[in-house]
Amino acid sequence: MSADPDLDAAIVDLAPIVAAIRQLEGRAAKAEGTGSRTLAELHTLQIQRGDLIGRIRLRADKMKLPWRSLMLIVEEANRLKKRLRRRPDERTLMIAVQAAQDVSETAQNEADAELNFARAAALVAGGKVTAATAAVSYMRASHAG
Repeated sequence: MSADPDLDAAIVDLAPIVAAIRQLEGRAAKAEGTGSRTLAELHTLQIQRGDLIGRIRLRADKMKLPWRSLMLIVEEANRLKKRLRRRPDERTLMIAVQAAQDVSETAQNEADAELNFARAAALVAGGKVTAATAAVSYMRASHAG
């Protein structure tokens, strides 16, 4: 698969862990309600997810790689393996990881834009509050006088 035997082993070893994380996240995303049962379930899922991510972190630390990077590589390798019905070669995996990087960068840009739009809306709303407060103060002062 790659020229890095540590990476190859990590892809095989961590595949079920990454799949379990995604499964837990799916369950958490579908959790409904705010009752104590739902909150307890979400807490349990969060702890389980944290434990699984901890296992990825340990492996990533040994490889001197950020854990999310290793998780991405493992996830892309597994996605390709399912699609191709064989382990992807290094070039194919690299292309897939680069495509994921491009998608992530686009998502980050969209999120940053949305955040800035929300900040601008908050500033406009704040200006409206200030204007309304001044209007009320003026009207109270002129009514009292």
